[in-house]
Amino acid sequence: DNEIEIIKNLILSEPEVKAFHRLRTRKSGPQRQIDFHIQVVKSLHIDKAHRLTEILEEKIQQSLNNADVVIHVEPIEHTEK
Repeated sequence: DNEIEIIKNLILSEPEVKAFHRLRTRKSGPQRQIDFHIQVVKSLHIDKAHRLTEILEEKIQQSLNNADVVIHVEPIEHTEK
């Protein structure tokens, strides 16, 4: 649906994100629970990976009201998107 497309587009708008999977959303009353895994090159410094999750959380929360976002970061070898 539209909510999923919004989230996908926001995730892929970040060039450091090479891929994502396990996107799950659910609602409990007015609250949205969103979680997913992103894949980044393993050479990305932990500080940058952490900042990337903060940026994505902020973008999603600004686009979808009452969103609780959990992002799992996974390292990968290749850099192709």
